[in-house]
Amino acid sequence: MGYHMEKTENYLQVLEQSLEKKKRILQEIVSINEIQKNSVSGDKMDEETFDKSIADKDLLIEQINKLDEGFSTVYDRVRDYISSPDNKEKNKELIQRLQNLITKVTDLSMKVSRQEKENQTLVMKKLSDSKKEVVQARSRSKAASSYYNNMNKMNYVDPQFMDHKK
Repeated sequence: MGYHMEKTENYLQVLEQSLEKKKRILQEIVSINEIQKNSVSGDKMDEETFDKSIADKDLLIEQINKLDEGFSTVYDRVRDYISSPDNKEKNKELIQRLQNLITKVTDLSMKVSRQEKENQTLVMKKLSDSKKEVVQARSRSKAASSYYNNMNKMNYVDPQFMDHKK
């Protein structure tokens, strides 16, 4: 029984380490989201910074997914142990730390979600503004082309009115 308890306590420590790492990664994502926001907030979108932030976040999200898978696997092994009243008391401090970490991770996840929505709105607005600029540029181009064609027609002298005598 002692070996099993020791092994379970190790699992609990693994859960704690996993949550700590997830918290750090989410904090990195929060920072990247700020960079991303700044890259689309100016007059002109900084596409290079924006693209890099997406690539950086993809790597971090991949790490979170692996952590979540590992966390679930380990948690499944210790769920019954943690649920028992005797063990809850024995590991009270560690379980409390886990609960606090879960709260922090959840809060960070919610913050990331809010940032993602805000950034998506900014990007959509920037794209909409870009489309408007393209449409305006096309209409300016059309107007210029039309003006040019009209001017050419004004300078055009129909051959029947030309004097063919030299």
